[in-house]
Amino acid sequence: MTKYYYLTVNSKNVGIVASLNEIPLIINSKADAINMDLPINVWVQPGKNQLAVTLDPPPGGGGIPEDAEMEALVFIHDPKSQSPNPGVILARLQWPPDGAVNKIQNFPQGLLVSFDVVQPPATKLWQDAETIKEITQTDQRELVALVETLRIAL
Repeated sequence: MTKYYYLTVNSKNVGIVASLNEIPLIINSKADAINMDLPINVWVQPGKNQLAVTLDPPPGGGGIPEDAEMEALVFIHDPKSQSPNPGVILARLQWPPDGAVNKIQNFPQGLLVSFDVVQPPATKLWQDAETIKEITQTDQRELVALVETLRIAL
């Protein structure tokens, strides 16, 4: 049976870039409230994987609102459910952390969690793709801006 992997992000009042294995997949620089499920079978690689989330304050310089929050999950879809539903949770990031009293922190805020995939989905991407030896911070910012422009155009 084919396993279906998903990245789910729920956030409000905080800008977010959610990346899997250094590939930005969900970008919300406007800090709108989002609830997004994204199939990620093609991006999951054998062995160690990393879910990274970068948080930024909303545009306008007003700081982070008190009700700002974010949760990101990587999971294997429960085959008994028709819509993307966690069967097995592989990685979870939450901000602010459970029990946090004061959300005011330095931004951008980077969160990272690693997880292992023993039986990855069938894909030839990781065997066929060339390895990028180096990517600068400028390259990363330009790529994220391009992805955001394309997302807005959809």
